[in-house]
Amino acid sequence: MTFKSFLFAFVILWSNLLHAQQPIVLLNQLGEKQPIQKIYLHTDRENYMAGQTAFFTAYLNSNFLPDTKNTTMYVELLNGTQVINKYAFPVFFSSTTGSVSLPDTLTTGYYTLRSFSAGMMAQNNDYFFYQKIFVQGRTPKQIPASNDTVQLAFFAEGGNLVNGLSSTIAFKANDKNGMPINIEGELFDSKNTAITTIASQHNGMGTFEIEPTIGEKYYIKLKNKENKYYLPEVLSKGIALSIIAHPDGSFFEILQKPNDTTFAAAYMVGQMQHHVVFKKEFLQKKESLNGIIKTKNLPSGIMQITVFNKNNMPLAERLCFINNNEYKVIADIKTDTLDFNAGAKNKIFISLKDTIQGQISVSVTDNDFNKNSTNENNIISSLLLTSDLRGYVHNASWYLSSDEDSVKNALDVLMMVNGWRRFTWAEIANQPKIESANKAFITLNGKAYLQGRNKTFANKSLLLMINSLTQKNKRSTHFLQTDKAGNFKLDSLYITNKNRLLFMDPSGRNSRDIDIFLDADTLFAGIALPKNVFFNKNITTTVSSKMEEENYSTQKKIGALLAEVKVLAKKKSIIETIEEKYTSGVFGGEAAKILDLINTDDATTYGNIFEYLQFKVPGLSVQISEDMEYVLHYRQMPTASSLGNPKMIIYLDEMETDGSLISNIPAHQIALVKVYSSFVGADGNAPGGAISIYTKKAEDYTNFSLSANLKMYNGYSVAKEFYAPNYSVTTNGLENDNRVTLDWRPQIFVNNINPQIPISFFNNNRTKSFKIVVEGMTITGKLIWIEKLLN
Repeated sequence: MTFKSFLFAFVILWSNLLHAQQPIVLLNQLGEKQPIQKIYLHTDRENYMAGQTAFFTAYLNSNFLPDTKNTTMYVELLNGTQVINKYAFPVFFSSTTGSVSLPDTLTTGYYTLRSFSAGMMAQNNDYFFYQKIFVQGRTPKQIPASNDTVQLAFFAEGGNLVNGLSSTIAFKANDKNGMPINIEGELFDSKNTAITTIASQHNGMGTFEIEPTIGEKYYIKLKNKENKYYLPEVLSKGIALSIIAHPDGSFFEILQKPNDTTFAAAYMVGQMQHHVVFKKEFLQKKESLNGIIKTKNLPSGIMQITVFNKNNMPLAERLCFINNNEYKVIADIKTDTLDFNAGAKNKIFISLKDTIQGQISVSVTDNDFNKNSTNENNIISSLLLTSDLRGYVHNASWYLSSDEDSVKNALDVLMMVNGWRRFTWAEIANQPKIESANKAFITLNGKAYLQGRNKTFANKSLLLMINSLTQKNKRSTHFLQTDKAGNFKLDSLYITNKNRLLFMDPSGRNSRDIDIFLDADTLFAGIALPKNVFFNKNITTTVSSKMEEENYSTQKKIGALLAEVKVLAKKKSIIETIEEKYTSGVFGGEAAKILDLINTDDATTYGNIFEYLQFKVPGLSVQISEDMEYVLHYRQMPTASSLGNPKMIIYLDEMETDGSLISNIPAHQIALVKVYSSFVGADGNAPGGAISIYTKKAEDYTNFSLSANLKMYNGYSVAKEFYAPNYSVTTNGLENDNRVTLDWRPQIFVNNINPQIPISFFNNNRTKSFKIVVEGMTITGKLIWIEKLLN
């Protein structure tokens, strides 16, 4: 296809798509349907050893404010395109805390933490949160020998090189690992005539000017290199857009050709976070249009500027960064007590200015184990900068570290080389249907059938019992209703770790005849992996050697401790092992009768557990009342006495219940039964006796096919608890205290005017330099960030 025919088809397409709907209307619709959502993880540090735990606090943000709609967020540990571990955490009021276990089998090298919320799953995964962490493993990762390959990319300001229109070209030079590399070179035309010299200004990036000519093929030749790097093709039609900084915001200039109505600028739009922040119309069709875009009253962040023609076709596009500093909370770290002696107590204050409502997280680490004195990314550079840019931004925090001209200029070049593609105007013109992913916590969907029959369990009540397999006495009961197709739904469910889901007919008639089919897991849905995450494979020699020495020292101490362990414990009986696993508190006391149903299948031949117990427990009487209630008596006969005979109290998984509920549970799902002639855990010591029945944990099932109404479900992950010793009580363990993270405060809630927040921590046996990082967010979306070294 020739360029002219392509151009004609493109113009017709845009006329059809956008003529009836202005891009502003479409963008506002997209902003309502799919607001931009962001996430940032404050980790306790950047370097770890294999086998350790990385702790984090997550901050969720949308439309420059805390994101209170999302209730679920995910964290993955990646090695290239391999998912090593995946976690799901509940989110409360735009934040959550968590931890990531680093397997002790990891080899030495860089790994990636990828995080995203449930709402972000509808977005391009290029805009998930990515953070590199270094792990010192037992064996080093083999790194191929480096070569001097240079990857050089060019970006015309505004989008295209147009014949006869002066343009700024930005460039970006990387090595084969995607890391920036500084270059020098010359620009040549097709006749090999040198036009100008180029040199990178910061991290392999720079700019140069050119007035291109149609038909010419321009290329760059680097100093002491033979390769030729060609610029993009020069187009015969189009416009050139230029943006430079101005005291009131940004100065723009549009260059266009006379008498070209198709490629004539009609208006310009600026948008941030899918919201239009300005529109400027051009009534005069001049060859040069210019003016000032006032941005002093806009929120800080990336603004996308697009120039359209009269048919709403985008002609040129540019990113600008607005930095009005309104997002910052004035903060400082003040020292009260500073002591680097082994086990010494230290005290600091986090000082915040103004009325503060929000939360902060605080980490204190041994700075000798940090790769950089300043973190490469922080809550400000992440939420305002890198979360809106595709690809890796090296040392992103530097771009917002100062108001010096050199930093501002480098940031502006970054806007040109890291392209914006959260959406294209063609995509919003098509208005794709977007299903909201902001569901409240966990949603269970499924379908119920009558077992062995091609018939749904329709328009019926359904009882769901959820038992945690990792937390004793963690249980819940839910009543569901199926529709005419047998479908059921339970939303806003909050459960953690492994759970057993038992579905039953509460009427007691079909409990053992129900087949349950759950829909695809709504919590741990699969997400495509990134094609590539560019992270440096090397780490400074000093830090790497320190981590290696520390790893060796730790393994040596573990080996020495294991060598001293002597096992003197008496082997427990089978019943004692089962009781320890299932019972707790007073339920673990003496019982008149204990039945182990894990190691026998005798009960499976009985209709329900009560039929089996009547046979196995002498003196146990089971009767069914007129109301179809099960009544149990132990070692007594019911009489007509006015005093009556007290009935047994029934417990299911240590929760008091009634017999009709237990009668619905198939006998093969019972693990343990304890019968008490009296029970101290009940009112009056249960004069009629008590019976405690325990349902099996997942690992005690030998045949899941027996239980079509029994399902296993992994709920939210649970964060590990950070441990910090208190040496004011005892100095035991100080000799072996080699912690790199000395203190970690994942959530400190603040609601005060000019608060002074005290933080105390104890040193280990070696640290002589503390690195303190404070990050947080207020309820109005202001960001808190401080990093300080105390030597």
